[in-house]
Amino acid sequence: SSNISYLPAGTDAVATTVRAKLRETINAADFNFSTANTSAANRTALNAALAYAATTGAPKTVWMPPGSFNIDPFTMPAQTNISLVGAGSGYSYGAPTPGIGTILVFTATGAVTGILHAASVVNPGPYNVYEDFQIYGNNVLTHGIQVTGQMIVNRVSVTKCNTSGFHLLDVNQSHLDFCNGSGNGGDGLLLEKGSIGSTPFSVARSNFRQNTGNGISLKDGAHGDFRNCVLESNTGFGSYFY
Repeated sequence: SSNISYLPAGTDAVATTVRAKLRETINAADFNFSTANTSAANRTALNAALAYAATTGAPKTVWMPPGSFNIDPFTMPAQTNISLVGAGSGYSYGAPTPGIGTILVFTATGAVTGILHAASVVNPGPYNVYEDFQIYGNNVLTHGIQVTGQMIVNRVSVTKCNTSGFHLLDVNQSHLDFCNGSGNGGDGLLLEKGSIGSTPFSVARSNFRQNTGNGISLKDGAHGDFRNCVLESNTGFGSYFY
């Protein structure tokens, strides 16, 4: 494939090779990410795919195929330019529905975060991206996704986490769009200013419903831009600032 040329359609498109084109996206299944695996094996597989993406020095997408995958909590690499993308998120208030997009089912016990993104808040590089998958916290996760630094989250659904679906701490220009934080034991979205302080971020066209806590909680003077969001049937407040 390295000797076969590939020319994308369109005016002024740049020729490359078939191998280079195929390697623009990393398929987690190639690293043994499978619906038949244990949660520990799937974490190992996804970590291997993400670690490879971090070594390439170029923008890379790690793609997760459709299905329901048991997985243990994991940490995103600190490098920028990595996108973790599934095959769709679906929207769910209860148990995940097999066959609808990519569902990460967490089974580990204890106060843990499903996906920890802990890049530097002063990171000047391009944003990392989460896109098109669902996190099912299984009532064992503290947070579904915890973000420190820069992050773009598109079409991600988080449910059944005990403290919050999305936890943004010291975020720097992060953006959530078409997301769903519903059916969690705490808040749908928890934003904390932290020790450094959050710069403006945006949440658009997202749903925060049927959470035991608040739909959205902003703590310690955190601030952001919210547009066209739905806050419905939460046990606490729709939005709470403290």
